[in-house]
Amino acid sequence: MPNKVETASIGPAVLKQYMKEAAAEGCRLVQIHANRTSDGYQLIYSIASGYHLINLEMVISEDTEVESISGIYPAAQLYEQEMAELFGVRIIGIPEDPRVKLYHVQGHPMK
Repeated sequence: MPNKVETASIGPAVLKQYMKEAAAEGCRLVQIHANRTSDGYQLIYSIASGYHLINLEMVISEDTEVESISGIYPAAQLYEQEMAELFGVRIIGIPEDPRVKLYHVQGHPMK
């Protein structure tokens, strides 16, 4: 069975709707990756259906807010917490549990 990999640029305004449609079509969340850039962040959301992998790339500034997708893909919460706690990405709507803090860092992340 041939593997297929696609990469597409996406903006934060359409991320949640895209993920809702992908979940409705049976796609699974593979991973979410954050990378610090000189101007902000590069985020990559990877989803798959069978052997078809789609990497959704988003380049955002430090001030950009990204809506949580953990209501669609519950496993996204761990990725989102990591992006927020280690990198300082502004993820809004992450379910809050005061007992859960993945990383204990002081000061501003990764600056």
